[in-house]
Amino acid sequence: MVLEVDRELLSGESTEEVDDGEVELISKKKTKALVWKYFGFEANENGQPRSLEAPTCRLCRQTVAAKDANTTNLHSHLKNKHPEEYSLVQRSTDKGRKQAKAGQPSLTETWNRQRLLSTSSREHRELTKSVACCIAKDMLPLCTVDKPGFRAMLQKFNPRYQLPTHKHFTKVAIPSLLSRVCGSIEHQIASRDMEYFSATTDVWTSVSGDPYITFTCHFIDCMWEIKSFCLQTHYLPADHTGANISEVLSETLQQWNLDDGRLVGITTDSGSNVKAACQLLGWNRLSCFGHNLNLAVGKGLNDSRVQRALRVCRSLLQPSLAAGRSSARAEEPSNSSTKARCCNTLRMTWWRGY
Repeated sequence: MVLEVDRELLSGESTEEVDDGEVELISKKKTKALVWKYFGFEANENGQPRSLEAPTCRLCRQTVAAKDANTTNLHSHLKNKHPEEYSLVQRSTDKGRKQAKAGQPSLTETWNRQRLLSTSSREHRELTKSVACCIAKDMLPLCTVDKPGFRAMLQKFNPRYQLPTHKHFTKVAIPSLLSRVCGSIEHQIASRDMEYFSATTDVWTSVSGDPYITFTCHFIDCMWEIKSFCLQTHYLPADHTGANISEVLSETLQQWNLDDGRLVGITTDSGSNVKAACQLLGWNRLSCFGHNLNLAVGKGLNDSRVQRALRVCRSLLQPSLAAGRSSARAEEPSNSSTKARCCNTLRMTWWRGY
């Protein structure tokens, strides 16, 4: 009987077999109470329930009073007369309540959601500025604001704050932050704090292979504090000739309203194209000490005696490296992608290889 009733509860349909001589019972309509699966109403001559306040138990055919569809008496009847069916109803009811409670927000969450910060409020603007500053300062991708983990973290910090999408940061928040930072820098370099300044520049290549040139200015303010501002990073797809580089550097000073008469000197590497650009502009150029030191050490490493010493050092390291690889293969799973790396020198900068 319990298995048959369990199937009824799961399917929502009555599977009662009416014996000969028994009156078929009509199920109650539009109800979610599981207890009604065990009760029904006797039908009149028109096939309608004879009395909605006197349901009949399907198990023992006893009539139970249920005024205004109240289920208290129905549960009491099952508890006293049919304990197995009563326990089944209780388990199903408790399970439904737990599922509803798990998916239902708390009163505090509901109240906070109803009191979301207005996008025009000061607190919402300050929080959005803080997120934009985090993205720009740590150079995070703009899609970070769409990540579920990032949004969940901010929701925990302030449930009333609704984080905008990355389109808002792309078109509004980040450009607004750039405008404020540029305005602050322009105010400082236009003030009396910067009477003279120096500069550094370098042509570099990104990970994706795109060429850029960056210009940074340096000065000492009235409080004798060194200030440095990266003013511009230009995309440099054209040939890296002295004329092209000089044109980019001149445009940078014009964009920031800087007079090259206040430029006391610029520090660059020893590239011939950069040297030619500084000569065309008439700027005093200082060669970068770190770059010169790297060139000097690199030439020193090409000496035959140094190369022979390096070969000896590598031969001493080979047995230990081979033993390390053997132990690593023995300890790691066969499908592991970890590989032991040999000790190699780098040609770009000598200090990275030793």
